[in-house]
Amino acid sequence: MVRPHRRRAPRVLGRAGRELPDRRGAGEVRLRVRAPLEGRGARGVQRRRPVRPGGDGELLRRGRHRLGRRAAVLHGRGDRRLAQDRLPLRARVPDAADQPLAEALSTVTAHVATIRFEDGEDVAFPVPAGGSVLDAADDAGYFLASQCRAGSCGTCAATLTAGRTSDIPGRAQSLLPSERSAGARLLCSTVLDGDATFEVPYPIGLVVDRPGKGRARVTSVERLSGTVTELALELLDPPETGFLAGQYARLKVPGTDEWRSYSMATCGAQLPEMRFCVKLIPGGAMTGYLEAGCRPGDEIEIEYPLGAFTLRESAEPHIFVAGGTGLAPVLSMLDELRTRRGPTPPVTLCFACQSESDLFYLDEIEMRGFWMPSLRTRVAVTEGAPSTPGVGTGTPVSLLGSRPLAPESRAYVCGPPGMIAAAVARLGELGVPPDRIHTEKFVATDV
Repeated sequence: MVRPHRRRAPRVLGRAGRELPDRRGAGEVRLRVRAPLEGRGARGVQRRRPVRPGGDGELLRRGRHRLGRRAAVLHGRGDRRLAQDRLPLRARVPDAADQPLAEALSTVTAHVATIRFEDGEDVAFPVPAGGSVLDAADDAGYFLASQCRAGSCGTCAATLTAGRTSDIPGRAQSLLPSERSAGARLLCSTVLDGDATFEVPYPIGLVVDRPGKGRARVTSVERLSGTVTELALELLDPPETGFLAGQYARLKVPGTDEWRSYSMATCGAQLPEMRFCVKLIPGGAMTGYLEAGCRPGDEIEIEYPLGAFTLRESAEPHIFVAGGTGLAPVLSMLDELRTRRGPTPPVTLCFACQSESDLFYLDEIEMRGFWMPSLRTRVAVTEGAPSTPGVGTGTPVSLLGSRPLAPESRAYVCGPPGMIAAAVARLGELGVPPDRIHTEKFVATDV
């Protein structure tokens, strides 16, 4: 659970994560310092001493530096090493007894990035000269939403609200010119030209824990359509945490060093079972494994949970727009909605594939219609005249129709980049504000 943000009174966390009483005197300073993680048991350091008036701590208090989430107290010259030891390895500075603490921190890196989250929380961390904001966030212990880390998928997109940035030369850019003009930046491809502030469309609670790795056993492999195969797994030694509906996992292709990302088509209540919808790509590493070598009983390395495409707590109408395998996280979200306590909000699902032979999970969609009386489904193909009952012709975007939507609606869009852009534009035309539209781009991975 994410606690409300309090700018004037930073929280101090004890060893068990409990909030400690704030007995701070007028001459004490507290900074939230994120330690580099050396395992899931890493803890912050708790100390408190008076600060000499006019000393290093006084300079630091005036600057109001914020270097992370874990709470610690820095005081005077005597604890300069504490500040240094709690910074990421690449951000440490030489110990200098005659150097004021504030000055030492200012020389740690060229610039500082501040990330502001959807729930009002914000964190700041140093970014080494020439390094990406995303890598620096990882070093500081904040695992921001990302996937390809090469500029191709757009998962790590954030909005630049202050400061100056540059792009890493030669790195791919999946953003449209209009998106960049509006301030969008890919954190995996962004370097700082000065201190900068970014906003991200998800709460801080999704980024404070490192994803866990484990092993899973293949329980079944089933061809769902001409272009999609279902891979069902059972976790053998799952990470300590579950996952949120809409998130994804990384799977290591057996016999290779390749990892691929797939959204769960199941929800957390179904653990240790997981199902994934894999789009078949000729020559693809995972495609080759599924079609030639995959057998029940095989073991696969898995890393999860990842991603920030998750349900928001809301009783307003929900609109889901899915193209192709973008249906997988949507099914996970639908299952989460129907198992929540209380009334289910009005839900609309718009799902389409290219051709009738590409359609899959129609029985799963129909079942959820029986389970959720508030669910309305619209299914179509973009090519040909379908013969399947209840399937029309159109795109996921055209299925939205032309009637205005309630401005308080929540929209979740998942599929290829072109469809995402068209859906966001259309939802805006129909009255859904941009901050109530949540997206996840699916980008085919190279072989």
